[in-house]
Amino acid sequence: MKIKSIVIPYFPTERFTAYVKRAGASSAESLTLEQKQHVFLMAISDFYEYGLSLDELAHVGNRMWASLDDRTTELADAMYAASELSYYIRYADEKSIDVLLDFLTDVKEYFEEYKNILKDQS
Repeated sequence: MKIKSIVIPYFPTERFTAYVKRAGASSAESLTLEQKQHVFLMAISDFYEYGLSLDELAHVGNRMWASLDDRTTELADAMYAASELSYYIRYADEKSIDVLLDFLTDVKEYFEEYKNILKDQS
């Protein structure tokens, strides 16, 4: 029997730390809600510009989602959707492909609606 090894994607620590600093915070723990949104938008932007992998985007989405006090907002929904992409891209079947597409759409729509925040803060 051949044992299949599993590669667990790493959290992009250096990139995340740079996002936190660019958002104006000294640490991830001190991020305000607005700064968390900025970090998330930077990660999505880098993903679209091929600077961040889907797995890394999922990690950032998960970290940001887990840090939220209120997980019932549009921002929380988009962060959660991003956090699930890494799983669904690998394990999507006929039943769950729609979930993957919904999550991709949620992230894309959120980014399109709020990407100007990045330009405003540049």
